[in-house]
This record gives sequence, C-alpha cells and structure tokens, in this order.
Amino acid sequence: GYKKGFLKKQWRQQVQAFRTMAENKLCWYEKGKGFPGMAWARKRELDWNDLANLPNDDDLAADPRVRAAKELFDYSVGIPIVDRTTGHVRGVVMLYHVTELPD
Repeated sequence: GYKKGFLKKQWRQQVQAFRTMAENKLCWYEKGKGFPGMAWARKRELDWNDLANLPNDDDLAADPRVRAAKELFDYSVGIPIVDRTTGHVRGVVMLYHVTELPD
C-alpha cells in the first residue's frame, strides 16, 4: 500500500510525462477531440468520464493522451469555461481522480 499524501516515484514520473504531453503546443486539443475537446463540444456544466469503462475501440481511445490518462486515472471531469456574452468556450478545466495508486 501507500501512505496518504505520498506519491510513488514511478507514478509521479508518469504524471509528469502526461503533463508534458498535455502542455505541448503540438498536442493542443481540437473541438470534439480528447477529453477537453469533448467537454468543449458538449458545453455541459460537467463532462464526466469513467476511464476504467471507456471502450478501447472508439475514436476517443485512439488518442494517445486519452490512453495515458486511462493508465493513470480512474475518472476525468471536464468543465468548459463559457463566455456568457458570446457563448464561446474560452477554455476547459480538466480534473482527474485516482482511487488507488498502482504498486
């Protein structure tokens, strides 16, 4: 097991690699692509995904960023930031949850 508040070194490195991939300008999301793109396209208050039960054969699972998130996290939530005047999405806040750290 692990102690609360303690991240295993390997998991921390995987999360850092995920973060680097997400920040890469060559990997920015398009509307409808990846978790942020889906939240952007749907414009819901919350766009929730159960990563453990996400099928491996759809377009979403073909995205390498989605595959990386599935390996690290249990759930994702996308919150689109919508401009009240224009209705345009200005950004998407992504939150990820892990129930138990891998051994």
